[in-house]
Amino acid sequence: MWEACGSVRMLLAFGAWLFFLVGCSNEGAPKGDLEDAGPVLAPPECTTDRLCSENRLCLSGRCYAACTADEQCSTREQCVLGGGQRGTCLLRPDAGPAPDPCAGKICLGATPVCHPTAGLCVACTGDEHCGPEAPICDRGRGVCTTRSGGLCAPCAVDDDCAAGAAPGTAVTCVAIAAPREQVCLQSGCSSDAECPAAFECLPSLRVCTPRRGTCTAYQAAESSRACTTEADCSALDVVSGSPQSGVCHQAHCAFGCVATPDCPGSRICTPPVCELEP
Repeated sequence: MWEACGSVRMLLAFGAWLFFLVGCSNEGAPKGDLEDAGPVLAPPECTTDRLCSENRLCLSGRCYAACTADEQCSTREQCVLGGGQRGTCLLRPDAGPAPDPCAGKICLGATPVCHPTAGLCVACTGDEHCGPEAPICDRGRGVCTTRSGGLCAPCAVDDDCAAGAAPGTAVTCVAIAAPREQVCLQSGCSSDAECPAAFECLPSLRVCTPRRGTCTAYQAAESSRACTTEADCSALDVVSGSPQSGVCHQAHCAFGCVATPDCPGSRICTPPVCELEP
């Protein structure tokens, strides 16, 4: 029996000695061999949404607050409401609203306000900037003017359009966003045939608008305003060379045309402009 106990003691002692040798051998190993294992990474915070608290999503191993409406995202992002990316704010397809062209702009003196789409300092963007001598803001040009009536004339209310309206013709004051104008237009149309020469029916508003250019360009051509470039005959927020731009011809604004229906009154089309009949 004592011999058996002695054998057990010897085996235990040998095992302890062997464990000591193995442990010490690591100390002698090249340092680089241990570093090759890489840093110890913290376990992910989550692997599914269920591991996150309420109204939070699991993205790339971390829990994030989930959005439920666009208002919770930046102005250039939108909230995804379905699919694999639901609850996340992603860049809008159009990158969101364009930067404010008036941001940081200081307008003083005779041009105290900034045109909200053109980014230029102008005399007015609304009637509140105009005085009694010239109470109407021509928004297309950013200048104050008097009441004149007539098609495409700047206006504030319907009564401003009555003076130039033909008998029996309904003319109303209409605000247009692109370009930024507020003008007198013949209303109630359902087809181009119900509009005067050089105008066509805009179905969405049921008003007659110029076939070519805009009301600002129409007014510039009607008064044969002096010009050096198309910009002198166009609304401030219209790009030169676009279908909405005016025409500067022989130093004066003119009605642009490709055919006689583009011309008002008794004018005929001699491209690129309308001319009075000989």
